[in-house]
Parts: sequence; C-alpha cells; structure tokens
Amino acid sequence: MEWCPFIRPFLLQTASNTMIMSPILQLLLACSFIVINRIRGGGFKITNNLPGHPRFTAIVLSAIVASILLPWQAAIIWSATYAAWTFLPHGRWMTLYRHPRENTVRQPSWFEIAVEKIAGKNDYIALGLKNAIFAILLIPSLYFVEHDWIEPAALVVFAPLSVWAYATGWRIVEENSRISDPLCVAELLQGAIFGMTLFFLL
Repeated sequence: MEWCPFIRPFLLQTASNTMIMSPILQLLLACSFIVINRIRGGGFKITNNLPGHPRFTAIVLSAIVASILLPWQAAIIWSATYAAWTFLPHGRWMTLYRHPRENTVRQPSWFEIAVEKIAGKNDYIALGLKNAIFAILLIPSLYFVEHDWIEPAALVVFAPLSVWAYATGWRIVEENSRISDPLCVAELLQGAIFGMTLFFLL
C-alpha cells in the first residue's frame, strides 16, 4: 500500500510517458532538495528560528517528499538514511585541506576517528566515505522499486559526486571574488544530487 496512492502513479506515468514531464520532475526534485539541504545547513533564518536544529526540519521535509514518490517501504529507508546522513559529521573534512582538521571547535567523534583511521589524512577519501554510507544504506530500497542498472549506478556515483560538490564550491569561491561562501555552494550542489538520486529510485 502506498502512502500517497494517487499522486505517485500519476507522477510516474507522466514522467515516463512524456519527454517534457520527466525533466520537469527532475528539476522539481533537484530544487526541492537544494532547499532542503540548505535548510539542513542553517541557510534560512526562518527555519533556523524553529525549535531544534535545522536538520530536523530537513529530515521531515525529505521524508514528506519521499513518501509522496516512493513505495512506503522505500520511503522509510530513504527517510532513515537521510536522517542518519545528517547526523554523521563531516566538518573536519569539508574544507578539503583549506583549513586544518584541528580547527574544528569540538573534539572528533567516534565516527570521525573511525573514518580517519581508514582515510588517513586524505579529506577527499574521508568525505567520500561518509557519503558512501548514505548510498550503502539505500541499497535495501532497491528491493521495493522497479529497477535496472540506472538505480544502482545512481548509488555508486553518489559519493564521488558529493565530494565533487564540495570541491566545486571551494573552487568557485577561489576563482570568483563575488562569491564568499563555499559551503553554501557545496550544499546547493549536493542538494541537487540528493534530488536526482531520489528521482532515479522512482
């Protein structure tokens, strides 16, 4: 039984039957998760004023979108995976060597210590490992959606694309003096990657 039995079949049929609706749905999902991921990063004052950390708002919004589009089992897996991803830290690696890891105010968590034992001093690998966990945790959702090669491929490229998002954010800021926040750029790009990953699970 679907959580939204009327909306999901309509969206999937229009996406698959027309060359226009599929790009529109892709764009809507990309834009939705651009906003959701920026909320998670504390980029909007209106959501920052809500009770609790902004990640909780992002988790709820992500779950709502997933419940509309995915079978309920896959929606639960997506929601739990996104929640886990938001709680797993990556602040020590997201600067990609621009700042020392020790500049992080808090002490490294057990997760960061474990990742750094594997990745060593390589921030790219460390950040990739954190995002690979998201893709790995999503694998069970493939059982509940119709899939061929494109869905596993979307999970395989999620981690490297996420690292690319942060690398691009830093590169854009370094090459363009009018843009001052590399993490904002990275969060926007990774939000689009989240949205496209969800699209390929449909």
